[in-house]
Amino acid sequence: MRPDNATLVVVGDTQRTSRLELWWRSNDAEQSALLAEVARRTPAAVLNVGDLVTWGTSAAHWRRFDRAHAPIRAAGVPVLPVLGNHDYLPWPPRGLAPYRARFPVLAEARWFLLRHRGVAFVALDSNLARLGRHLRAVQRAWLAETCATLAADPEVRGVVGLWHHPPLTNSRVVRPAPRAARELGDPIRATGKAVAIFTGHCHAYEHFLVNGLHHVVTGGGGGPLQPLWTDPRRRRYPDLFSWPGRHRFLHFCALHIGDSAIETEIIRLVERSAPEVVDRFAIPLR
Repeated sequence: MRPDNATLVVVGDTQRTSRLELWWRSNDAEQSALLAEVARRTPAAVLNVGDLVTWGTSAAHWRRFDRAHAPIRAAGVPVLPVLGNHDYLPWPPRGLAPYRARFPVLAEARWFLLRHRGVAFVALDSNLARLGRHLRAVQRAWLAETCATLAADPEVRGVVGLWHHPPLTNSRVVRPAPRAARELGDPIRATGKAVAIFTGHCHAYEHFLVNGLHHVVTGGGGGPLQPLWTDPRRRRYPDLFSWPGRHRFLHFCALHIGDSAIETEIIRLVERSAPEVVDRFAIPLR
């Protein structure tokens, strides 16, 4: 990573539409344009919030992942992912072998800390049942120690959580994950420096603000787009982002770390169209 580069990209759910999802449209062409645009911007790193592939055990799916991300790799931009539920499928732990081969630095821990320009990005595995009792306890202990260190460090101006399953979502397909929200989110909030949580799993873009903490669902990296409950009488949570219709779009988040805030842009891409900033907001730093 280049420390002088203030921009990071967050993206999620880069798996393709599977053969079992015949009722949903494939987004392969749009995803190619999306990832090429990420590479063109040459961020300091790309943080993927999970579901890199549809089947974690499939060599063919991982080869497709390699082809799709080739422009990012050619640009010399590191990709730092957390694991989604699809990355474990269908036969864990065998499904983690291709992941370990591509991300050897992250392979054993499945969670990590990235410090960049005074912001700490705490990336975690929200597949709590897949972790099992031992690894879950190890992750909790690591998170508690890490958060205590970040709370005491005067150079840390903000803490951002990243994992796969969203604490909040209005998806009609997947539900919020309150257990992961408590186990992973509570220690981060306890630092007194928590500013945002980025998750995926819902294949859409959503933006919530709860007690000053931004919750961003960014599952628009290529998987089949999922419908949302948008009627205020039916949706679970008030979404700060307004968009016509139940489905949203492929996208990524560009995070520009400044002196007082993380200036956040949501970049939408449609095949054969220019990139479009569809949302822009500031995440204040402490």
